[in-house]
Amino acid sequence: MDVGCGISTFRELRRRERTVLVTGLDRSSTVVFRFRGPALALGADASRTSDRWDETMRNTEMAKLGGLVGEWATKISDAFFLEPPGAEVPGITRIEWLGESLLVVRSQFGGGGQTRSEMSLVLGRSDANDRFVALYEDDRGVCREFAMTFDGEHWTMTREDPDFHQRFIANVDKDRILGRWEASEDTGKSWRKDFDLTFERA
Repeated sequence: MDVGCGISTFRELRRRERTVLVTGLDRSSTVVFRFRGPALALGADASRTSDRWDETMRNTEMAKLGGLVGEWATKISDAFFLEPPGAEVPGITRIEWLGESLLVVRSQFGGGGQTRSEMSLVLGRSDANDRFVALYEDDRGVCREFAMTFDGEHWTMTREDPDFHQRFIANVDKDRILGRWEASEDTGKSWRKDFDLTFERA
């Protein structure tokens, strides 16, 4: 085995990879440099170690959602389906990156005599259509897709499906999100509030 040739080939491949990543950027992407552990040294470099780096790209529009990342104390209140009136359901929500350009939102609710429940969202984006999208699922086996908007202060998720229309509307601060879920059974002509949903950063 020709170790020197192997090293040369490896370095050339890394050089070409860096060139492709940098020259292939468009306005919707940015480069994130990460330094990871000591790399395996070969041949003449076997007596020393060095940091190796990888290049990954985070979508710049998705990066605007970074302020949502973290753990939140969550509360459902003023819900028409809760008994007795005025009842509240506490919960916890964790929001984290999945890879570089998706966010996963996992919520668990229960306690105070209320049935426990779980729901999840995956937040992403279609660059070609210049819009955010959200995929929803819960422990009832329900799956839904929402169109989404987010500008740092206002967050909405909306769907207009054959069963009924539904929307989430929220005001966003650094450590608090005040939102509500609404539904319409007449294709958006009139809306009812299902419940308020509050997030407080834990």
